[in-house]
Amino acid sequence: MVKDGVLYAFTDRSCIIKLVGAVKYTTVATDFERFIDDLVERAEVNEVLIDMRECTYIDSTDLGILARITVSQMHKGAPHPVLLYKKDSDIGSILNDVGFSRVFKMVEDISFEEVQLQEMVQSAKPDQMSMAKLMLNAHQLLIDLDEGNREKFSTVVDFMKQSVDSLSKKGDEQ
Repeated sequence: MVKDGVLYAFTDRSCIIKLVGAVKYTTVATDFERFIDDLVERAEVNEVLIDMRECTYIDSTDLGILARITVSQMHKGAPHPVLLYKKDSDIGSILNDVGFSRVFKMVEDISFEEVQLQEMVQSAKPDQMSMAKLMLNAHQLLIDLDEGNREKFSTVVDFMKQSVDSLSKKGDEQ
C-alpha cells in the first residue's frame, strides 16, 4: 500500500480518488493535475468520491487541484463531488477553513462498493515554469472558490505571478 500519494479507480460513471498520508506539491502535484485534467475531460464520469480518511496532510496547491473537480462537476451539471473525511481531524479543519463544505458534499461515512485502486504514477519532476503556473492556478482557484481565501492566498498568488513573469523573461533572454 502507498505511504504518501494518490490512488484511484474508475467504475461505470464514477471515479474514486483516495488520498493517503502526506499529499504535497513537491511529490504529487503535477501528476495529480494531469490526472484531474483527464478526469474532467471524461464526459461519462458523473460522480466523484474523494476519500481523505487516511490523508494526514495536504498542501494548498493540492487543495486547489482538488477544487478543479468541483468546478468541472458544476460545469457538467453533475452532482457535487463527495468528500469523505474524519470530522475531528486536522484535514477536516483545513477543508472547512478553505470553504470546501460549500462546494463538496462532505461526509464522515458513506457506503460504496470497494474497488481495486491503482496508484497514480509519479513522473519526473517538472520544470520551474510548469510548477509556478500550476501553483498560481491552484491558489487562484481557491480564491475564486471562496472569497475568504483571498486573505489566505493573495500573497502566494502575487508571488507566483512574479515568479512566472521572471521565468518568462529568463526564457525570452535565452
